[in-house]
Amino acid sequence: MMLPRALLATAFAFLALCPSCLARAATDEKSPDAGTMVVIYSNACVHPESGDLLGERLFIFREEGDVLFLFQEAGGVWTDTHSGKAEIESSKLSFSFDELWQGKQTTQTFHGTITPQEVTGGFDNGRADSMGRTNYRLPRKANENIGVGACK
Repeated sequence: MMLPRALLATAFAFLALCPSCLARAATDEKSPDAGTMVVIYSNACVHPESGDLLGERLFIFREEGDVLFLFQEAGGVWTDTHSGKAEIESSKLSFSFDELWQGKQTTQTFHGTITPQEVTGGFDNGRADSMGRTNYRLPRKANENIGVGACK
């Protein structure tokens, strides 16, 4: 499910105007969403030789009882934004989006674990991240660390 352009525009405007709202600290360490409005998980980095942007980032939003996501991958630059509703039950996270993958329209479904520290998991069809790994690990980004460092 794609979110309406107006909602996406509002979300990005909110992020631009309220950087202190990004990844607001959780008040309950057992719940990754307690006391938060927006949380960012990202393993994005810059290749030390080519300067290419690599990695993935996942934004988790809470809005009127719904959990929404924005997911992007980078292979030189950020690719299309995938968005929709996510499901979080206890520490289990899942979300799906449709895209053209390997020449055909495909539904990509992610299943994993979400904690205050990171999101881990993978896609049902074995889709790999920008580094070729099928097991994704996206550390949570704090307010003071939303930039992109060198790849290791």
